[in-house]
Amino acid sequence: MKKILSLALCLILAFCACPALAETVSVTEEGFGGDVTLTLTAEDGVVTDVQIEGPGETAELGGMAMPALAQAILDAQSPYVDAYTGASVTSAAVLTAAEKAFAEAGIEVEAPEAVVGEDEEAACDVVVIGMGASGTFASVSAAENGAKVIGIEMTNGLGGMGNAAQGMFAIDSVLQKERYGDDLGSDQQYWFEHIFDRTQYLGNGKLIRTLVSESADTVQYVLDHDIEMYLSAQPQQIAHFGETIVYHRWNNTQPFVHMAEYIEKNDVDVRFGTHADKLEQAEDGSWNVICTKEDGGKLTVNAKAVIMSTGSFAGNEAMMREALGDDVYEAAFVIGGCDGTGLQMLYDNGAAKGELLTMNHGVGPRAASTPDGGGIKVATQLTMNTPILWVNRQGKRFMNEDLLKDTV
Repeated sequence: MKKILSLALCLILAFCACPALAETVSVTEEGFGGDVTLTLTAEDGVVTDVQIEGPGETAELGGMAMPALAQAILDAQSPYVDAYTGASVTSAAVLTAAEKAFAEAGIEVEAPEAVVGEDEEAACDVVVIGMGASGTFASVSAAENGAKVIGIEMTNGLGGMGNAAQGMFAIDSVLQKERYGDDLGSDQQYWFEHIFDRTQYLGNGKLIRTLVSESADTVQYVLDHDIEMYLSAQPQQIAHFGETIVYHRWNNTQPFVHMAEYIEKNDVDVRFGTHADKLEQAEDGSWNVICTKEDGGKLTVNAKAVIMSTGSFAGNEAMMREALGDDVYEAAFVIGGCDGTGLQMLYDNGAAKGELLTMNHGVGPRAASTPDGGGIKVATQLTMNTPILWVNRQGKRFMNEDLLKDTV
């Protein structure tokens, strides 16, 4: 009997010592570029893991927001954490999914009372909306010429997509003249015609002319601000080996670290984590930029002049569909980007819309293996217009024909 009781006691203790079964809950919400799925694992009412997936989200914003939000939710043991600055749509999807996942897992968390920051007003000579590559340089240039400048930036850093660039185009630069003297092999007129031709004459000729003619001065400005550049020994692609080297590459892969020093030196007041929502002209002809701060408060900036440098509209599906057409938009892989907010603010103030144009290069199918076969259909349509069999020097096929390059 003692042995039986001992065995029973051991079984009871062993049973009690077994770890509680973990519960896993997944919730999907619509994000910026498609579905965002949050998977929450909990044990005895404690969240032990949070994973977030959103393959369609923009790498530079949503891609950075998802792991940061996952860690914040895990640390706080709550779905009520701060959104990720600059990725408002992705953040909204994640936080909504988190709230539902906590509820499904039976974890009760009381929602905190919303705390909104104080409203604020500021004045300056020039306000720069968007502190990416162009906005950063514009703000420093304006300040160096005596203007009081305020910069509005929705993320928490300078440079935007410029941080992904390896360098820039230029013709007639000091670096080229040091290497080639007066015989560059091409000139501004050649590159104006070259670029205009490659855009099928759909580009804005005046802007292309400005890009080409001011490119050398831009390189000089960059060099004057401690951002070193170099010309490689030859172009990076075989197709361009016979052309003038025009790509000026960074020596330092973090050019905006240097620009931050000039931002501070010239007293440019950059408001990070701030989203410009509306642009209005005041009665005296000046401009008011109405913004939302990171803490939810409102910032109104009054300025004599506005520089809009918020980028284009690659992240705005409606505008991209208008520019490309539905069939092409559905078929092609579209790199995410800015949402067109700045353009819309300009349109609201009477700016001419013109025709929305996109730059297409290295076009390939968006979904090469979708379950419904749509990817195969897309690949077939594209390859029918690209009669190329990819073979190596031994005449052997080395890649799938649905992987396309340079079909514009």
